[in-house]
Amino acid sequence: MEWSKIKNIVIIILLCVNIALLGLVTVRENRQAQFAAETWAGAVITLERSGISFQAEQPPLEIGLVPLDFTRDREGELAAAERLLGPLEEAADSSPVRTLYTGPGGTAEFSISGEFALRLAPGVRQRDTADHGEEGAACLEELGFAGHLWEERSEGNSRYVCTYVQLWEDNPVFSCKAELVWEGDSLVSVQGRRLAGSAAPAAGEELLSTAGALVRFLAGLNRAGDMCSRIDAMSAGYLMTGPRPVQLIPVWFIETDNGGYYLNAVSGEVSPAG
Repeated sequence: MEWSKIKNIVIIILLCVNIALLGLVTVRENRQAQFAAETWAGAVITLERSGISFQAEQPPLEIGLVPLDFTRDREGELAAAERLLGPLEEAADSSPVRTLYTGPGGTAEFSISGEFALRLAPGVRQRDTADHGEEGAACLEELGFAGHLWEERSEGNSRYVCTYVQLWEDNPVFSCKAELVWEGDSLVSVQGRRLAGSAAPAAGEELLSTAGALVRFLAGLNRAGDMCSRIDAMSAGYLMTGPRPVQLIPVWFIETDNGGYYLNAVSGEVSPAG
């Protein structure tokens, strides 16, 4: 038999094998997806039997995040603060744990734990738009804090407060929030906790499925003696451990008619959202 014919036969055989393997993979993935959907439906039924209705939009059947080891980098704190306050100098009583800067535009303080506080002199930063939330997010961007507006409220006639949760690769880090206070059109303070540095996947940890997380949530409520009748939202994000070592742990933020809770997607621990 000619070599060209043999080669064609081999190619056809390999093609058939690949098609068969692809079919097996597709069947397995379909079965896994069906099993995950059935498990989720079972978890929702379990909640309903305990008097809790799931009113939220259905989340992904897997959380889609992994634990991260985080390395802090404090370089750039001064430059970030100066973008809002203008020229600053380090104060004599600064230390590696707490660094304080002062200048005509105000003061800036950064701690090793990621906490920070800026106090602005009157008129240093004026609001250019009618939207406090949009203006505040732009200010935080200058500090290297990509934030999602979490809460806003007015206090009296001229005081307005906006709270933002920091985003890491577009995912919220619920333990890193910043509060901006406006007096009229003037920004007077920015304070909270920020992440600055780099992250890498941590050693492999098995994560709970979303259905498993829901069942753990019910068990956590029962252990704590808490009660709710409705789940209004369920969103994925991170909580930060630390200060040393710092890790970002995947969690579900579960909003109920009786307040919010964090559910650790690794350990299954349930804790009230502060």
